[in-house]
Amino acid sequence: MLLAYTTVNGIVDEYGIPGVNPIEVFPFVFQGWGLLIVMLIAAITGWGLRYHGKNGEEVKPEDYEG
Repeated sequence: MLLAYTTVNGIVDEYGIPGVNPIEVFPFVFQGWGLLIVMLIAAITGWGLRYHGKNGEEVKPEDYEG
């Protein structure tokens, strides 16, 4: 986000075109924020975590032996 903002500001200064405020763009990048939220929830809760047995087969968490 910071890199994009800095790049746009450099182009605005160089070519004299109207700039973009990050707050104005926020509603149009909601899918990126949604993905970030889902990834954080998955990392914290273990949602979607799969366990593999000794032979590579998928096992249930309660049957898993590390």
